[in-house]
Amino acid sequence: MNKESLNHGIINFFINNPVAANLLMVFIIIIGAVSYQSINKQIFPNIHIDTIEINVTQFGSSAKELEENVISKIEYSLVSLPDIKRMRSWSNDNSGRIVLEILKNADPASVLDKVKLAVDATPGFPADLEPIIIKLRENLQPVIRLALIQDNEVSSLRHYALQVQNELLNLNNVSIVSNNLPKGEVAIEVNPVALQMYKLTIEDVRLALQKYSNNMSVGAVRSEAGTIPLRVENQAYDEGAFAKIPIKTFESGLQIKLEDIASVRDGVIEGVHLFSFSAKPAVAFEVMAAEYQDAVAVADSVQQYVAYKNQHLPKDLKLEVIIDGTAYLDQRLAMMEENLIQGAILVLLVLSLFLSMRLAFWVVVGLPVCFLGAILIMPLFGVTINLVSLFAFIMVLGLIVDDAIVVGESVHEQIETTGNNKRAVAQGVKKVAKPAVFGVLTTIAVFFPFIFSDGSQSELFKGVSIIVIFCLLFSIVESKLILPAHLASMSSKQTSQSGFKYKLNQAISGFSQGWLTDRVVWSIRHKWSVLLLFVVILVLSLALIVFGHVKSIPDPMVPIDQPEITLELNDNASALVVKQAAQAFEKMLKEEEQKTVSLFGKGMIKDILIESVGETSLKFTVILVDENHRPYDTFALSQRWRENIPDIVALKAVRIKDDVLGQHNLYGDFGYFFFSDDIDELNAAAKLFAAELKQQKGLYEVGSTISVGRKELLMELKPLAHQLNLTLADVALQLQQTHYGAEADRFSRLGEEIRVMLRYPQASRTSISELQYVRIRLSSGEEVFLGDVVSFKETQAVTTIRREAGKRSLYVFASIDHQDVNATKVIKHVNKEIIPKVKAQYPSITTDLGGKIKEVSNEKDQMLIFTVASLLAVYILLAIPLKSYIQPLLIMSVIPFCVVGAIWGHWIFSEDFSLVSNFGLIAAAGVVVNDSLILVDRINEKVRSNIEIIESATQAVHERFRAIILTSLTTFFGLLPIMFETSVQAKFVSPMAISLGFAVLVSTVVTLFLIPILYVVGYRLKQKVLTFGATKDNLKEQQALS
Repeated sequence: MNKESLNHGIINFFINNPVAANLLMVFIIIIGAVSYQSINKQIFPNIHIDTIEINVTQFGSSAKELEENVISKIEYSLVSLPDIKRMRSWSNDNSGRIVLEILKNADPASVLDKVKLAVDATPGFPADLEPIIIKLRENLQPVIRLALIQDNEVSSLRHYALQVQNELLNLNNVSIVSNNLPKGEVAIEVNPVALQMYKLTIEDVRLALQKYSNNMSVGAVRSEAGTIPLRVENQAYDEGAFAKIPIKTFESGLQIKLEDIASVRDGVIEGVHLFSFSAKPAVAFEVMAAEYQDAVAVADSVQQYVAYKNQHLPKDLKLEVIIDGTAYLDQRLAMMEENLIQGAILVLLVLSLFLSMRLAFWVVVGLPVCFLGAILIMPLFGVTINLVSLFAFIMVLGLIVDDAIVVGESVHEQIETTGNNKRAVAQGVKKVAKPAVFGVLTTIAVFFPFIFSDGSQSELFKGVSIIVIFCLLFSIVESKLILPAHLASMSSKQTSQSGFKYKLNQAISGFSQGWLTDRVVWSIRHKWSVLLLFVVILVLSLALIVFGHVKSIPDPMVPIDQPEITLELNDNASALVVKQAAQAFEKMLKEEEQKTVSLFGKGMIKDILIESVGETSLKFTVILVDENHRPYDTFALSQRWRENIPDIVALKAVRIKDDVLGQHNLYGDFGYFFFSDDIDELNAAAKLFAAELKQQKGLYEVGSTISVGRKELLMELKPLAHQLNLTLADVALQLQQTHYGAEADRFSRLGEEIRVMLRYPQASRTSISELQYVRIRLSSGEEVFLGDVVSFKETQAVTTIRREAGKRSLYVFASIDHQDVNATKVIKHVNKEIIPKVKAQYPSITTDLGGKIKEVSNEKDQMLIFTVASLLAVYILLAIPLKSYIQPLLIMSVIPFCVVGAIWGHWIFSEDFSLVSNFGLIAAAGVVVNDSLILVDRINEKVRSNIEIIESATQAVHERFRAIILTSLTTFFGLLPIMFETSVQAKFVSPMAISLGFAVLVSTVVTLFLIPILYVVGYRLKQKVLTFGATKDNLKEQQALS
């Protein structure tokens, strides 16, 4: 290489201009550090699924009426829209909901517009239907939960709770707050005797209230001085104001006011309302962050507000933080950052054992350059700082160092040959530039398809892939441009020949040149036996999973810090039964806590939040003590609860969320949808299926969406009604006003819409016998008793009707004990034995598998497609620099043996093999391919130098051994801290670390033996083909001459 050529090319430019290299390095570090400050921080990445929610309300309607008159009509209007992936609906008494899941590549705003147009064009809705609310559901992240706790009944808890709600919404950074308050209502309970006395009806009272309680604009005075609006403000807002409203004035001047005929109660809607925290009355608030918001900033604002508000609340009220997600976030991110730093230190120590300290230092300095370069790009792809993204940096440690090691080793070798100068550095870099760059590109190709993944784990795969790809891209810049400049500035000081490092390197060199090369030669000579051994090891390793010695599960089991328990009671459960259920379950929780304290001297539970959900469901949120002070984990605690569930009247199902990844999945690990238009047949088939599941080993928390229903009285007119010209509609309207209520007014107070409802007193609405004496007014003004004109027929009514894809459906589900049974075998058994049994009795029923297992199955199918695409891309990227069709296959033959290391690693750590474990395997494939490519390239170089084939293979193994072993050790030791991390949240990423670390270790050994064997076999086969071809040509030539 002459002097002129030294000054050409980008590599030479940076070697000759170290200032440019340093400025580039500093620029990346500074801009990346600035970008880091602006990236949102989360515990886990958001699972982004675009959905549209349609909410409908028709007060006084039954679930069946709402389904037939509203829900089914909307579904029919939407069924032809092309961008809807899934449509589900729920019809309940008074309200219904439709949820539309949008296809991944569709524009949510455009789909929302189409849905609104379709709903607006739907004809035939009931006249009393409330305005339909259609909105794009936001992907919200829970940040912090608060409780306003009341020590006694002095202050108005509800009033202050609404005040807190509004003040929270006015805080900087806070935009979304929800609470568990029941809706407010002014209930006016009219005395039926007083109505009869003054010859009034509920309708008369309703009209009077509307007449005397209102605010309205009545115009304006337009004078020369300007326009002056005219308004009437006469709206009643509280009990006292409503009580004084005149209802009827007689000619004598006697005025009947509302307080004369009714009692007014300013409270909440009727129903079961249980809210307590630490056994005290409480209102809970949940503050959430949108995708664009920083959870830490939101939490800081709320924490400051709590400190301020507690100074201004009455003494009997206290605002307390129940759960601060960002506190866990800080702890978890600090844990990952600590593991990242520990990994980097271990990498530096390993490198310093083999390389000069300055070279090891500059190799490790490349890590922040690559990391911050990737961080610079993260906001462009919506990737946040979370446990998974931080793990991606740990995972890529070895990959980045690998690239730098290859360059550093080549430069070191060139300097020893030609002396320490810039020309030697440039030659050393260029010698490995092409295979090293293509090695990195193959690793990028492995991860690239996963950027396009969808499903429940899509954000995990997408985030990791983006970080790895850009770290590797910046590693090309760092190792080919910045690192050479630093290597060129290093002194040529000779290594001491008596130090530990020298002796270690001599020992490694002696090992690779002696024992290792001898074993490689032996393996080549006994190639078929060695190849068979490799195959046997692979098969035996797979057998560990097949026979259950290493369990295969859908997702890693990560215990949650605040387990939640949901109690579902039968739809006909009374308010008293619901309260008794809450007391019984709370008692069980406290008894189990006392047992724990007795056994271990410390407990698990810090506080308990109890809240009613709807009419017949209860939710317990159990706040655990700090994880470092727990005597056992959340799974052991939840198992204790399951074993001690109390006998509760009308208990339908108990569901416990104790797993982080299952926290949004209320319906077990798997389930089956049942479809039919016949609700009775649906219920019967689902009950039979649920009963069969309960008998299966390894299944627990078997439940269903079956609506047990409650008693319903159907009215039929008696002959007298026809004689009096009464219709069922006349009777129904009057009975609806007396029992459900007639809406007299609406107004807004503290941001809440309050309905004013007129009805009979509750005491008159609690007995069926009382119904007989409800007065029904005739068109003549006379009144008759309801029992005289109507007969009653008792029947069962469903309170919830679920629909899937426009068809009535039920869902039966169960959780799987993965330590006891294999999920795949369970599904096979259900499909083969149980489903046919159900369909034999109910042939019109159709079924479909659902739940987490189906999602994971779809994700595995997608992962398989991506893996095939990755392997194809890897093959192409290997074939280009090698200029061969066969050698890429030779290199890729090592990939299956990554599985061996991953499986045995999981066995050693007693970890279950999950979907995220597979992702660690994919990362390992990139490392192994990179190492194998460098080794094959070196063998090719030896062969081109006319060195005998076995000698070429052994020399290449000897020369590449240190770089390969360094790559494996740095990758493994970089991951070692996270493998041994005891934090519960680390369980989410440790399977990936185990897969990658052990797969690289095992595949390294395989690479050093399998690649030489296959190379020699392929080379000799090629030589035989060429010899055979040459022989045939010679024969033809001889025949032609003769």
